[in-house]
Amino acid sequence: MKRFLIQWAIWLCACEAALGSTPDDPSKSAHSPRGQDAKVEWEILFEEGITAEEYAKQLDYFKIEVGAISKKGKIEYISKVANPKPERRIGQKTTDYRMSIGWKTGTLHAADRKLLAKAGINSEGKELWHFFPTEVQVQLGALQRSYAKRDPSEIKRTRFQIRPKEQGGGYEFVVVEQDPPKPTDSQSKEASLNTPGES
Repeated sequence: MKRFLIQWAIWLCACEAALGSTPDDPSKSAHSPRGQDAKVEWEILFEEGITAEEYAKQLDYFKIEVGAISKKGKIEYISKVANPKPERRIGQKTTDYRMSIGWKTGTLHAADRKLLAKAGINSEGKELWHFFPTEVQVQLGALQRSYAKRDPSEIKRTRFQIRPKEQGGGYEFVVVEQDPPKPTDSQSKEASLNTPGES
């Protein structure tokens, strides 16, 4: 699977990229984080061997914009990237407060450059980032909390996977792994037996 890493904060702001952890397999594509207080690591997995066309459809489904950021902070965004000619607009890094992540290496990093080129944008010498809508960030946060019923402060890492929906078409995020791991039934039972009763 292709994967990218996000270290994020409950609040995110447009700031310089922090150093991210590296994937278990150095051949995998990996995102590095942006955020003010990167304490919780998110990792999103793409299927191994995903085609450029399917990748573009997934970005469009979740309304993720791809942006090329110049050294001066100008961002050239593209959206509807599966179209023959993606839509493009201009913005500034200092005014975009959405959760944003970018590939460090890998085939999907190259795919983003091709998508930008398709829109007529030269990405040479620019940072490439994905900008997530607020509703997707909220959705991922809810999935993270509900997976093992933990407070976010107790979670070190959550791995999500993008999968086709079983019904109705489209895609969805699912949690496939979390650190600490999800308690087993026996661990949950033991924890309940060790919980002091009410007096």
